[in-house]
Amino acid sequence: MIDPNDFNWRATCYDKAGHAFGTAEIYSKRMQLLEKWINFNTTLGIVVPVLIGVILSTYNDQTTRAIVSVFAVVLGGTQLVISIISLTFGWEARKSYYLESAIANRRFSERYNDLLMNATFEVQKFREIEEEDRRRNDLDDKYPFSDKETRRAHRIGLKRFQLECATCHEVPDSLESSECNTCGNF
Repeated sequence: MIDPNDFNWRATCYDKAGHAFGTAEIYSKRMQLLEKWINFNTTLGIVVPVLIGVILSTYNDQTTRAIVSVFAVVLGGTQLVISIISLTFGWEARKSYYLESAIANRRFSERYNDLLMNATFEVQKFREIEEEDRRRNDLDDKYPFSDKETRRAHRIGLKRFQLECATCHEVPDSLESSECNTCGNF
């Protein structure tokens, strides 16, 4: 696969380290977004009934009951819709997977980077890491990236390892989108 006398392995390692790092960041962002929605939904499910109980036990007149009933229906309906969406799309399972993948990909990035720091290249170690990384990528295909996420992940990896984009020939100094169709336009 790789000739240890050929120094192109460095480029391959940097590329794989950047890919794994960018992948970890995208899955981490996805996990954080789902976590916010799940926490919001859980909070609604607890706060709304408690608040209604407190208000109605304190102010038990006809007007208050009418106003609280309207808010209860709106907020309860909102929570119900979010719960249905969460269950339908398996937010908890996705959140767990995203976290697991982010951790695994971050480790792959570190392992590739560690390999780059060695004075001598260990072909067998590279092949082991590459095979584990390939299996992780196969698993990650269950939740594929959009084109925008792919370009963002690429930019994240390029920036992290200070690598030049093959298309625009720039080394990203920020994570702001550029006009490049390889490392920008997200």
